[in-house]
Amino acid sequence: REGGLGALEPLDIHSDRYVKQKAIVVKMEQVVLKELGFILYAEHPHKFILNYVKLICTDPAIEKALAQKAWNFINDSNRTTLCLQFPPEAICCAAISMAARCL
Repeated sequence: REGGLGALEPLDIHSDRYVKQKAIVVKMEQVVLKELGFILYAEHPHKFILNYVKLICTDPAIEKALAQKAWNFINDSNRTTLCLQFPPEAICCAAISMAARCL
């Protein structure tokens, strides 16, 4: 090539150089997204499940089953954009409601 630069060499994805360059790219992507106003952190609704279920359940067996089912619904919701659209408390309440309908 002109300008004194040699040919580009393929980058081995198992090399330390690749890992370092990948980390730099990810960090710079975060900087760009942050500058453009993207929210890079979303609070997870999982931490509310046990408290909310304890408030509404009196039977420990039902409490455990309800909490587990709600936890599963919240795990599934992580594959959607819900955590960006609604507060975590609302997602938790919806998951508990859906779980109660399944029991």
